[in-house]
Amino acid sequence: MKSLSFPIAMLLAIILSSCPGHPDSKRETHRYLNDFEGLYGVFPQVIRGFSHSGRFFYQVNGQTEYTPGFTQFFADISNQSFAAVEAKVFLYLPEKDIEAFLQIQLWDEQGKMMAMASEPFHSRSLGLSQWKPVTLRMSLLGSFNPKRQIRVFIHNPYGKSFRMDDFQVRLLP
Repeated sequence: MKSLSFPIAMLLAIILSSCPGHPDSKRETHRYLNDFEGLYGVFPQVIRGFSHSGRFFYQVNGQTEYTPGFTQFFADISNQSFAAVEAKVFLYLPEKDIEAFLQIQLWDEQGKMMAMASEPFHSRSLGLSQWKPVTLRMSLLGSFNPKRQIRVFIHNPYGKSFRMDDFQVRLLP
């Protein structure tokens, strides 16, 4: 029996690898990443130092209520619809009592917000002085229209200072 286990495993691997994938597997996931490396010297808030990846990070300060993020019309991304949008950012919270929100917003053709998802983050739950990810996902089922706009950013209503790096947005088929 031992002598047959390897050929059977190989045959099973060949059969499984030849099976067609999910019918939607050819649809793309659109991914956008800002690690702030290319913005050093352009924006004074992009600072060289201890970052999550690379050598630079974005310093959110007390005057920053809305961070740079991702703002695009669907027509500028793709002509296909998307099932969801997922945002992920790495944050470094240097002091206690920091609270802000990772937000995803969907805006209609008239410039009115249609939907919003928000993920609060706190230094008491993420910890102090370490890079930690915050992730948020919002369904887009039934929301596709090329003239609609998606916006992803951090809302800092309490004027706290912290660092962000590796701001990623994925539009999922």
